[in-house]
Amino acid sequence: MLLILDNFEQVLDAAADIALWLGACAHLKIPATSREPLHIRGEREVPVPPLPHAFDAGGAITPAMRLFEQRARDVRPDFAID
Repeated sequence: MLLILDNFEQVLDAAADIALWLGACAHLKIPATSREPLHIRGEREVPVPPLPHAFDAGGAITPAMRLFEQRARDVRPDFAID
């Protein structure tokens, strides 16, 4: 079983419950994103560096940022990356 938790730093008090679940469910795996460690047994931290800047080395907007800009314009037509 896989339980994915995102932004867990917002509910760190629940880490004790996560530890209980892991102890009770031998096949449970829980990848969690958090800006803070959970401080539970078996936890492995994997640092994730920040995303690269919106512009490549030559100053051009990257394809991912171009897609973001297109989607943002669907909501706000005057949106522009600056």
